[in-house]
Amino acid sequence: MTDKENHLLENTRMSFGDHLEELRSRLIKALCGLLVGFAFCLFFGQEIIGYLSQPLLIALQESGLDTRLYIMSLPEAFLTYIKVCIYAGIFITSPWIFYQLWGFVAAGLYPHEKRYVHIFVPFSAALFVLGGIFLIWIVAPLTCNFFIKFCYKFSTPDTTHSFLFQEEAEGTPAPQSPVQSPNASANPPSPPVASARPEETPLVKPMITLQKYVSFILLLAVAFGLSFQMPLVVLLLGQLHIVEIKTFRKIRKYALFAIVIAAALLTPGPDVISQVALAVPMYLLYELGIVLLQFWPKRKASSQ
Repeated sequence: MTDKENHLLENTRMSFGDHLEELRSRLIKALCGLLVGFAFCLFFGQEIIGYLSQPLLIALQESGLDTRLYIMSLPEAFLTYIKVCIYAGIFITSPWIFYQLWGFVAAGLYPHEKRYVHIFVPFSAALFVLGGIFLIWIVAPLTCNFFIKFCYKFSTPDTTHSFLFQEEAEGTPAPQSPVQSPNASANPPSPPVASARPEETPLVKPMITLQKYVSFILLLAVAFGLSFQMPLVVLLLGQLHIVEIKTFRKIRKYALFAIVIAAALLTPGPDVISQVALAVPMYLLYELGIVLLQFWPKRKASSQ
């Protein structure tokens, strides 16, 4: 190591206390930005909830169901409103939050490596927002439509041919035929009323609550936003020579396995549709990171 590199290392070295102070400062700044975004979203909470509910309402309308969400407790609507405003504040202030995050990472880098922070921050925030938009526009309509239509797989069985029904019918005495009066022809008997066909009645009717649906969508939005950071992670690790590009290519099958596991952990509940919809773009973004790393200008050996 040359004297110049030693001098740079001494200038960029931080003690454990300095790292804690830097982390505290970055967290406070990120929280202040989030509070500003949260206060802004309080005025548009109803529009945001309506926008998030569109995929479900369209699926319910196409199935001929009631296009309303339910609440199971008195404060549920208010708490859900606040929760939506917090998450929406995170999304609109994501450039500032990611700038603070990358700024904390840059505190431990060399001066020539800190320039990546200014490059990655706008792309990181844009990819985070793009992941949420991808969920609302593409994944959420497919997921809601699939699960609503799946409810019609369960139909009310026809109990008229069941064994218990037949026993009850055999034990019931046959009704006596009424004695016809002389003027019976003047009042003909009414035709029997046709009974409803049980097989046409759905056995399951969705009653979706506001809190459950909003929590489901918001967790998926954060998961998709974070997963869309994959190409930047690959590019940063490659540019800092932590992982070589040939290593990224060599571990493709292991990366795919890890991505599938991560998609299962990030998506709420056993939702296979969302897991597949998250795993596929994550792996494609992993390949995109390799392509970007291949064509990204290499740093000269003297600057390392």
